[in-house]
Amino acid sequence: MVCISIYKQNEQTYHTMNLSETFFLNGYTEIELKDSSAKNIFLKSIEDARNNNFNKDKFSWKSKYPGTEDFRESAFDYSASFIDVLFESDIPNLIEKYTNYKKVTLAHIQLRKSYPGNSYMDWHRDNYFDQGKKVGPFPPSVKIIFYPVFEKEEDCLNVIPGSHIRFFENRSQDSEVNSKFPNKIIKSSNHKVILFDTSLWHSAINGSDPKGSIRVIYSFANQDQYQENFSNKEVHQKINQYYEERL
Repeated sequence: MVCISIYKQNEQTYHTMNLSETFFLNGYTEIELKDSSAKNIFLKSIEDARNNNFNKDKFSWKSKYPGTEDFRESAFDYSASFIDVLFESDIPNLIEKYTNYKKVTLAHIQLRKSYPGNSYMDWHRDNYFDQGKKVGPFPPSVKIIFYPVFEKEEDCLNVIPGSHIRFFENRSQDSEVNSKFPNKIIKSSNHKVILFDTSLWHSAINGSDPKGSIRVIYSFANQDQYQENFSNKEVHQKINQYYEERL
């Protein structure tokens, strides 16, 4: 059995920790998305895509998971603001500051609609052990997700804080134990993104908007993981090249 746990001692200590400490303890943190011209273009691009206001010969929505559609071919090809907005809020530097994950690079961006109904992605980790075998990329990396608001604020993501440092080699035991811990619901906002460890237990909440609730998912990887899992596709190459040139 592999199990590492940290428990908060009291509310006062918990609320006076800095964001790096809360990321370590919880496995996620919120980062402010600063007002900027890039953010304005970013939000407008998302709204246009949501309303199908794009070149239909080049872009489209394609079904992937039940109750979802993914933007194809690439949100970055649609608008470079999907990356520019990260730099306007200094997010590449903040990832290293808050996580100590050095030299991670942007590998993929997914613009997704989810429609009302059951979760399209129930409780899971992106990286875990199953009967002692590693599943998913190791070491775990980080993702950033942005959940914009349109008609109203929505519940978007469910997480179990601290589950990224509470591992069990047996998958069923891992699920059973972590399910007994409190969960936290993340809500949509035009003013923040969620940075989280990919080994954190989490589940998607589809939202209630019949036109589709939007999420922008940024996947980061170390250089070895990028070369092994992403570098052979042009869509990832263009995203990564633009991101690296801006660092």
